[in-house]
Amino acid sequence: MDSRTQGSGSPGRLQAVMFGVLLGAGIAMRVLGAWLYRYSYNPDFGITALMARHMAEGRAFPVFFYGQHYMGSLEPAVSALFCKLFGCSGFSVCLGTALFGMLLLPVVYAWGRDAGGPWAGLAAMAVCVAGPDGYFHYQASSRGGYGVALLFGTFLIWQACRLGRLRREGRRVAAPRYLLMGIAAGLGFWSHFLIVPALAAAALLFVGTARRRAWSWSLAAAPAGFVLGALPLWLWNLRHGGASFEMAQAFGALGQRFLDGQRLFWLVRAPDLLDLDAGPWAGRAAVAAAYIVLIAWAARKAAAGGPAAPYRRGPFVFLAVFSVVYSVSSFSAYATARYLLPLLPALAVMTGMGAAALGRRWGWLPLLVVLGWQGLMLPHPVQRAARQAEVRRNALALGRFLDEEAIRCLYAPYLLHGLNFALDERFVFADVKGEKVEAYAEAVEAAGRVAVLNECGGIGCFVRATDGSARNRRFGVLRLTYDLAPPAGAVRHVDPVYWASARTAEGADVRDALTDANLDSGPVLRAPEAAWTGLDLRFTEPVPVCGLRLLSHTVRYPAAWRLEGKTASGWTPLLDEAQTTYYFWSGPRPYWGGRQYRLACRFAPAEVTGLRIRMLMAHGQGEFEAGELAVYTPGTGARPRGDAAVPALVGREKTDAARDGGVYADRWWANRIADCEGDGSGEVRFGPDTAIVVSSVEAAVARRALAARGVAMRERAAGEWSVFDFGAGLWDPAYRDVRGLVFRGGACLLGHTKRWAAVLIGRAEAALAEGDAEGAADTLRQALDACPGYRPAVVRLADALELCGRGEEAAAWRSRLREPDTAADVDFGDGVRLLGLSAAPRTVRPGGTVTVRYFWMCPPDTDITADVVFVHIEGPGGRFQDDHPLLGDADVGEQPLPEVFVEERVVTVPADTVPGVYRIRMGVYRAIPPRSRRKARTGLPQRRRAVEMPVSLTVRERD
Repeated sequence: MDSRTQGSGSPGRLQAVMFGVLLGAGIAMRVLGAWLYRYSYNPDFGITALMARHMAEGRAFPVFFYGQHYMGSLEPAVSALFCKLFGCSGFSVCLGTALFGMLLLPVVYAWGRDAGGPWAGLAAMAVCVAGPDGYFHYQASSRGGYGVALLFGTFLIWQACRLGRLRREGRRVAAPRYLLMGIAAGLGFWSHFLIVPALAAAALLFVGTARRRAWSWSLAAAPAGFVLGALPLWLWNLRHGGASFEMAQAFGALGQRFLDGQRLFWLVRAPDLLDLDAGPWAGRAAVAAAYIVLIAWAARKAAAGGPAAPYRRGPFVFLAVFSVVYSVSSFSAYATARYLLPLLPALAVMTGMGAAALGRRWGWLPLLVVLGWQGLMLPHPVQRAARQAEVRRNALALGRFLDEEAIRCLYAPYLLHGLNFALDERFVFADVKGEKVEAYAEAVEAAGRVAVLNECGGIGCFVRATDGSARNRRFGVLRLTYDLAPPAGAVRHVDPVYWASARTAEGADVRDALTDANLDSGPVLRAPEAAWTGLDLRFTEPVPVCGLRLLSHTVRYPAAWRLEGKTASGWTPLLDEAQTTYYFWSGPRPYWGGRQYRLACRFAPAEVTGLRIRMLMAHGQGEFEAGELAVYTPGTGARPRGDAAVPALVGREKTDAARDGGVYADRWWANRIADCEGDGSGEVRFGPDTAIVVSSVEAAVARRALAARGVAMRERAAGEWSVFDFGAGLWDPAYRDVRGLVFRGGACLLGHTKRWAAVLIGRAEAALAEGDAEGAADTLRQALDACPGYRPAVVRLADALELCGRGEEAAAWRSRLREPDTAADVDFGDGVRLLGLSAAPRTVRPGGTVTVRYFWMCPPDTDITADVVFVHIEGPGGRFQDDHPLLGDADVGEQPLPEVFVEERVVTVPADTVPGVYRIRMGVYRAIPPRSRRKARTGLPQRRRAVEMPVSLTVRERD
C-alpha cells in the first residue's frame, strides 16, 4: 500500500477500478438490505412506511414522524418517490433509506482521500460497504431519519475541513458553497437532532482551521441555508409553540453524570456498535486489537500536521464532541447503540488513514481482520429476514381471518404497528398506550367492535377479572383475542345504608367519604412500594355481592388488587390477584384508559358480611387517592346494551350541528352522539341543551350530585340507560355558573369542588359589595359545605362575620387556619413563594422527630413537577437533610383562587446526631436542564442560593 499520494492527487487506474468495485458493492449491499428488510415489522419502520405510502398517494404530507414533533420526514419523502416509481411496498420504502446510504459512500471516500490519500479513501469506503450489523441495518431499513443524519453529518464535517483549509490559505470561498453547507445542516437538523454533534464539530473544525480568516461576508450564506433547509421545522413550530425544542431537555448540564456517560460510551455502547459485544472471545480480541492499531496510526498521522491535518483531525474532533454530548444527554439512557451510528463514517476514515499509514508490508492485515469480522456478521440480516418472512405469512393468515370475521379495528402493542403497512391498511392495529397515527386512533375509538392482538394491555387478565367473555385464536407468533363481550348479568349498587364501616389500614372509617358521590373527598391510601394496603368493609347484614367499581379523580390506580369476602365459612377469595390493565367496559366493547377509566371487577355472586380489598402500589406511587367506591349486588335483566332510543332522547345524532350545551356520556355513547364529551376534561358545563347519559345503575348517584348543586333535570329511561336533560320550564340561566360536577367513570359525580366554592365566593363578594354581609356569610358557609376547609372561603367568612358584629365566631373560624409560626418571605421565581414555616417541637433528642410545615404560594400554571426542595439542617455535628419534591402531590393546577398550600414533613433526627443548636438552610433545585438552584429573592441571609431560615432546633443529650 502506497501512502505517498496525498490530498487531491488523481488516483491511478487501479484505484479507479477499486473505487468502482467498492461503490458497486456498496450499492448492491444496500439494495440487498432493502430486499431483506422489506417485511420488517419494526414499529418505527412501520410508521415511516405509512408516511411514505400516504405521501405517495397524496393522502398526507407530515412534517415529522407520526405522533412526534421531532425527526422530520425527508427520508420517508424520498421513500415515497420510490413508491411512486415502483409501487408501494416495503422494498420501495427501504430503497429511500438505501439511497442515502449509497450517497454516503463517495463522501466517506472523499474524506478519507483528503486525509490520507486515495488508498486511505478506498480503505475507509471498504469499511462502509457493509459495516457492522447495526450500521448495515440502518443503511437499508427505514427508521425515519438516521440515514439523513449519517449522510449530512459526514458531509458537513468533511466540507468544514475543506472550506476551513481554503480560507486559511487565503483563497475565496463562494457564497453558494456556504449556502449548500447550510442547507445540508438544516435538512439534517430537521430530520434528526442526532446531527447536533456533527454541527458542533464542523463549526469547531472550520474555525480552528481557518482561524482569523474564518469570517467573510460569504459566510452569511451558511445560516441562511440552515434556515432554508430546516424551513419545515421552523414553520411547524411557529404554529405549535416551539414544541420540537422540548427535545433540548435531552441535553443535560455538563458534569451531572459525565463520568458514567463516558464509561457507558467507551466500554458498552462503542463495542456494541462495532459488534464486539458478541461472538468468540478470540475473534473479538483480534478485531479490537486491529481497530486499536489502525486508529493509533491514524492518530499519529493526525498529530504530524501538514496540509491534510484538518481532514486527519476531523474524525478525532467529532469523536470527542460526540462522546461529550452523548455522556450528558438522555441518549445514553437508552440501551441501544443506534445513537452512535453517526460515528461509523468517522471511524471508517480513521481506519482508512491507519491502513494507508502502515505501508505496503502489513497494512492490509488489520484492515482485513476488520472486514472479515464484518463478513461474519452478514448472516444475521439473512436470518432476520427469514424470521420476518415467517411473520408475514402469519400476518396474511391473520388478515384472511379478520376479513372472515368482519373485524376491522384491533388494539395491538406498538411492536406490531408494522402490520398496518404489511396488510395494506385494510385493518387498524392501534397502540393502546398512545396511537401515533391520528386517523387510526379515531377509527379504533369509533369502532363498534374491536379485537386485541398478542394480549395487548393484559386483555386476558381484564376479561377474567370482569367476568367477561372472549375467544382466542393463534396465527404463529400472532395471538388474537376477539368476540369480546362484557359480563352478562345486570347489577345494582349495594345501598350505603347497608355499609357498617369502611376502614383503612390505619383504622380510619372512610365510609362516608367513599359513598358521598364526591370524587374530591375520598381517602388517600398509603403503602410502601411493593407493599399491599387497602380497605376493610363491614355490612350491617349479609349482602349478596358480585363486583366492585372504584374511581379516582387522578385516574391513577394501584398496580394490582385482590378481593376476599367474609362468608359463613370464613374469608373466601372472590378475586385472585389481578393486574390493573386500564381496560374497561363501555356499552358492548372494551376501551382503554382515559378519564372514563374505572377499576372494576365482577365475580360469581357470594353472600358476605364483609369485604377485604387489597391493593399493590405501582412503582414510584406510594399512595392512591381513592374517590368513590361502589359495591355491586346482582340485579335483574340483561347487561347494559346499545339502545337506539338514547340518541333520540338526547335529541341529536352524531352528524347534528352543535347546540347550546353538550352531552356527557360514557365512551360508547360519546362516539355515537354529536357534541358528546366522553373522555375530555370531564367537567360538566350547563346549557339549555345539555344532556347527561348514565347507565341505570348510576342514575341514583347522578340524582344526588345534581341535587347537591341545585340543578333540576328531567330523567327518562332508554333501555338500560337513563338520560337527564332540561325539559320544558326546567332551564335556569343561573345554571351556566354551576361548577363542581364531573362526568367520570360513566357516572355524574361531584368533583372539582374548589371551582364551585370559587363561584360561591364570587357571589358572596357581590353580596358584600351591596352591603349584605349576612347573605355573604350564608353563601360562604355553602362554599365550605361544598369544599370543607377551603382556605379562601374561611378567610372571607371570618371577614364577613366581623362585619356582622360576630367577632367571636370570626375568631373561631380564623383559628382553623394554619399559619406559620415564623414568617420567612422568599421568592423563588415563577411565582413560587415561601411565606413561612413552623417546626415543633423545637427541642428534640437524637432519634426523635420534628414536624415541619412549609407555607407556599404557587400560581396554577407553574410546572413544579421537576422542582425539589433541599433542606439542610446544620449544626455542630454536621448536617442531616430532608430533601423532597416541592409541594409533593398537591394539585396546584386546581386553584381557581390564589391559595396557600401547607406542606407537612416529619423529619427524623439521626440517632448519632451531636447535641447542639441546628439551623435550617433551604432552597429550591430545578431538576430539569439546565439543572440549577432557583435564585432566591429575600431579605434573609443566604449562601449559594440556600436561604437560612430564622428557625433553630436544639438537639439535646440522650437520656
